[in-house]
Amino acid sequence: MNSAKTVAERQREYRERMQALGLKELRNLWAHPDDEKQIRKYVEKLNKKRNP
Repeated sequence: MNSAKTVAERQREYRERMQALGLKELRNLWAHPDDEKQIRKYVEKLNKKRNP
């Protein structure tokens, strides 16, 4: 029996964990590829600020 989870199952569980933390998923956030690293760092900074 294969007990490995599908990508859809893992993604659903991930979304549920993030929602349980009170976070909201922002889709269709468009940015220049060169800005991706800065955006990710900023999101991490904001999350740390709200969830020390």
